[in-house]
Amino acid sequence: MSRTSKRHIDGRYMLAAGLVGVIAASSVYASDSFATRAAAGQQQVQGAATANAQQQAQGATGANGQKLVQVAANANALQHQAKADTLNQLRLFQGTSAGYELDQPFTRAQGAVMLLRLLGLEDDAQQAAQSPVFADSAAPYWAAPYVAFTHQKGLVRGVSETAFAPDAPMTGAQFITLTLRALGYAEAEPEQASALAVTAGLLSGEQAGQLTGKTHFLRDDMVAVAYYALTTRLKSGEQTLIEKLVDTDGAVNRELALQSGLYSKPASNDPLDHIEAALRRALNESRR
Repeated sequence: MSRTSKRHIDGRYMLAAGLVGVIAASSVYASDSFATRAAAGQQQVQGAATANAQQQAQGATGANGQKLVQVAANANALQHQAKADTLNQLRLFQGTSAGYELDQPFTRAQGAVMLLRLLGLEDDAQQAAQSPVFADSAAPYWAAPYVAFTHQKGLVRGVSETAFAPDAPMTGAQFITLTLRALGYAEAEPEQASALAVTAGLLSGEQAGQLTGKTHFLRDDMVAVAYYALTTRLKSGEQTLIEKLVDTDGAVNRELALQSGLYSKPASNDPLDHIEAALRRALNESRR
């Protein structure tokens, strides 16, 4: 065996060993420049969560209790910011002129847009010449082509035969339903979204209960659901959503997907590729 080949194999084993060490230490893996921000956010979240749990165990009250609430809120914001950065780099989430606006309500029009991105159909919607069905979301409304396209495909419904209410807030159950449809669960409806999300592996029971029970479903809540969806297997079981977007649809750039840490190279006969893929899957599960 040549020295070059030996160094390559040794390097691959060192990479695998390094990934194992990362999982054992419960830290966040970042393989690239933009994912570093996400990793830093996740590490801060873990530290804040640990401090939060310790103080709660000690029965913090009064001023300390108020500080706990603030710590938890800051940790939650950092976590969602990191996920938003990853979705943004994958071209699956955009902000507004005011930034991500993660603390703002998530609207029905925004839900239609996110659904198309998760389906890899955003370009199709922009290029399609669909006649508007709803007067309140016809051109020049910014999301007119998205609403028309998703309705024509039977993916969304209006609040009536003539109105879509595009700027009305979307509920957690409604967006989880759309996300499940992107995962291949065409039968998904808001009434059973929580239970189906758990069955599909999209959310834990606690997460599903919290998100569907929220009075106000915000943009940061949407970011969390969309982020988790990327590493969730489709109903067919053949691929995760990010694998479909990269390998089947070509809607997400492969290099960007690899850099995000949410996507692994297609399977090969190299055992180290299988080890690396398994480790990445374990890391993605640990981030939830």
